[in-house]
Amino acid sequence: MKIGILILGVICIIPKASYSDIYKKKQVNFIKTLYNEKNYFQSIAETRRLLQHRPTIRNKDKWEYFIFANYYLGKQYNSVIYNFKKLKEPNFYHFLLTSYTYLKLDMQIHAGTILTYPLPLLKGNQHTDLLNFSFYYAIHIKDYSY
Repeated sequence: MKIGILILGVICIIPKASYSDIYKKKQVNFIKTLYNEKNYFQSIAETRRLLQHRPTIRNKDKWEYFIFANYYLGKQYNSVIYNFKKLKEPNFYHFLLTSYTYLKLDMQIHAGTILTYPLPLLKGNQHTDLLNFSFYYAIHIKDYSY
């Protein structure tokens, strides 16, 4: 009898995965599956659902960028620009993807937006990413004066 009570006590002490954690794991796997199947718009919808159910999720900015990337991959370029303009604090990669989007829409003047990103704020590989974009931008607009 004492052993049964001891086992019950230990079971109660061991933390169980909450419904929220289980939901997140299943939802993330579902989103990955949709993305791998190139079902970008359903992936966007399910990512938004995840963010709605878990507003304090870790790496929220990465999930929001994931939505941007799915719009871009789904060739919804105007949606990328629209969502970029709504951002309160866009990061480097939001700027970069939006600049590529402007190039896709043949809006070269706006595509140079990323080139105004403050260099001291760049971290890690962002210097290389900016340099690569600069070359791509110059070739696209056929301006080799860089």
